[in-house]
Amino acid sequence: MALPLPRTRPADVGVSSRSVLDLLDDVADQGIELHSLMVLRGDSVAAEGWWRPHRPEVGRLLYSLSKSFTSAAIGLLVDDGQLDLDERLVDLLGDAVRGEVPDGVAAMTVRHALTMTTGHTIDPIFPMFAWTVEHPGDDWLTGFFQLEPEAEPGSVFTYNQLATYCLSRIVTQRTGQRVVDYLSPRLFEPLGIEGARWLTDGNGHDWGFSGLHLRTEDIARFGLLVLRQGTWGDRPVVPASWIAEATRAQVPNDLAHRPAGDPEANADWLRGYGYQFWMTRHGVRGDGALGQFCVVWPDDDTVVVTTAATEDMQGLLDAFDRHLHRGLDQPTPEDDDALAERLAELVLPAAVDHGGTNEPVTATNDAGGAVRRLRSLTLRSTDDGWALDLELAKGAGTIPVGRSRWLDGTWPSSPSMPVSASGGWDEAGRHVVHLVFLQSPHRLVLVVDPDTGTFTASWPQFPLHGTDPGDFAVS
Repeated sequence: MALPLPRTRPADVGVSSRSVLDLLDDVADQGIELHSLMVLRGDSVAAEGWWRPHRPEVGRLLYSLSKSFTSAAIGLLVDDGQLDLDERLVDLLGDAVRGEVPDGVAAMTVRHALTMTTGHTIDPIFPMFAWTVEHPGDDWLTGFFQLEPEAEPGSVFTYNQLATYCLSRIVTQRTGQRVVDYLSPRLFEPLGIEGARWLTDGNGHDWGFSGLHLRTEDIARFGLLVLRQGTWGDRPVVPASWIAEATRAQVPNDLAHRPAGDPEANADWLRGYGYQFWMTRHGVRGDGALGQFCVVWPDDDTVVVTTAATEDMQGLLDAFDRHLHRGLDQPTPEDDDALAERLAELVLPAAVDHGGTNEPVTATNDAGGAVRRLRSLTLRSTDDGWALDLELAKGAGTIPVGRSRWLDGTWPSSPSMPVSASGGWDEAGRHVVHLVFLQSPHRLVLVVDPDTGTFTASWPQFPLHGTDPGDFAVS
């Protein structure tokens, strides 16, 4: 088992505990839902906390923060002499080509994929949705290589999931391994990262652009590796030359270099793009949807990591700058103990119970909607709250639901998923159950109406990989 990162009191490394406390207050006031936070200075963790029921030992979906790990895999291939960035994608991945490809597709290179400059003016994943429906089970690359770029490759920046998917496939093509398996002895094991898992497509290929599951401390280890230019302790892990290139602005991505009509307006998404890394005010970051952040400030010897469920990602980055960055080298040792207590008490608000019947309530999912496989449910009172009996299209299960508190259980998917649930009767006489899926940023809200015998299901933050929990389960 890997040794944990060293811990230190914030004041000992020049981190202001008051600035961290102010950050916690600020994000709470803004309604930004954090799930974990780690602040590192030097090689030590100065502050850390998890909002229960989230906890440090559970790996979770990183969304597009996965891209930065795919970049590391490409860098290792380049260092081994197995890949050149100017090789064409169609030459590397020609097995997926069906017939002639458009000229623009033929011109796309590894470098274009790394920098999101394939020439497409909308993310190709959107037209690919229809293609995958029409070609179930077919290779995603076959569809991608049929999409003519609207602009010359290298001329315009467009965020591009399929470009990163190409990088994942290149790793497999050159090594015969999934990306997660290729990285295990070369990156994960040297850093002490255990249990990394990656979602795959229907043909067993790691997505590359999303799908990696790691613990918060694992993300912090990766951030420290970037901070140390690819070295872990005294061991070179990723070439320093690759880290330097990946984390500098390879292409501009301000509005003048994006397609016409691109709605991006957040300042920290317009500062330049490297090799699957974003430039930010004081350094560089990997980021995933809803606030999965690994922010590295090289000049300040600092790494900030969050997992979260917020659509206001710019607001979270602004709060980092407003509090954490401005508090560096201004320690407040008198606040260290107060911060430790605050971090130990973090918890997501549980459902409020206004009281209702203790008789069992059964409801059906007439509308389908957010969780199509969930056919019906029954709520039964227990000493701790309720038992939630679920009938799914395939299988069934029971999840304990805490009365205005969180209780752990398992969502009956295949593979199964750890979940924590809280519930209560609202003032309208409906039973509301919050289900937090601990391996993801997401929660599912069930509203059960005993008068109609039906329930509705909704996601406060819409999952990007399918709205049924089984769609983002990972083995």
